Amino acid sequence: MRFYLKKIYRHLKTSPNLINCRQSVPPYTQCPLEFMMAVELLRGSSPLGGAVIFRNLQHRGRRSVSLFGHELHFKENETIYWPGSRPFELNIDFRGETERGNYYETNSFCAAEHGGTHMDAPSHFVRGKPRVHDVPLDALIGPAVKIDIKSKADEDSLAEMEVADLEDWEEANGRIPDDVIVMVYSGRGSQWLNRTAYLGSETNNASLLHFPGIHPDAARWLVNNRKIKCVGIDTTPSDHGQSRTLGSHLTFFNNNIPVLENVANLDKLPSKVPQFSPFP
Repeated sequence: MRFYLKKIYRHLKTSPNLINCRQSVPPYTQCPLEFMMAVELLRGSSPLGGAVIFRNLQHRGRRSVSLFGHELHFKENETIYWPGSRPFELNIDFRGETERGNYYETNSFCAAEHGGTHMDAPSHFVRGKPRVHDVPLDALIGPAVKIDIKSKADEDSLAEMEVADLEDWEEANGRIPDDVIVMVYSGRGSQWLNRTAYLGSETNNASLLHFPGIHPDAARWLVNNRKIKCVGIDTTPSDHGQSRTLGSHLTFFNNNIPVLENVANLDKLPSKVPQFSPFP
């Protein structure tokens, strides 16, 4: 475990292209919850199956913290979870003076996996595939490319990244490199604090959701024609809001490719990044 944590730290300290891809960490901890989860995942002891939280656990109180140069703000219940999922709950187990006369406080928390920026592991939809703690760290560190579909997503809430978008990107930037992280920018992240605008529905009825995604044909093209190791998007799943087949999910997961969802600040990411990671 110590080896992996040192590897993460060295990468973060030396990377010249760090962009915060989540919005915040809990204000009541002394270190990011994501990092503590990463520790548990690297130990292989996490009970999490399909997802691990990376973004925007914004709950009680209000506070600012600088994270790699970005000012982040906390506000109660701003985190968006998949409709019908259990939201974050913080329980104060004890705060006060103990029988020994010293002050002591301890908390417990609970939340659904699929909230904020998180990683969908292949096990999310495919039996027997890797869970979060089985995904190698290397899958989350490496070169990245950004496919920009914002212009058509502005016109169509169900717009998808298609094969033509990938071909256009390569015509402008060259062939997508091997062992790459592919990030899809729809612009939906700008609506993050507005749950109705972000999900395209104010209800918990998943059949009414409207947001952009990745076309299954584009997912298959990436898997069959390029060597990718991770995919990310600034919407809540990789398939668009009205998908009933989850074709892109299944294509990626059947090929052991994890998917990052609700990724923040993709507007700040250039088209090509030589070294990229969603940590910390």
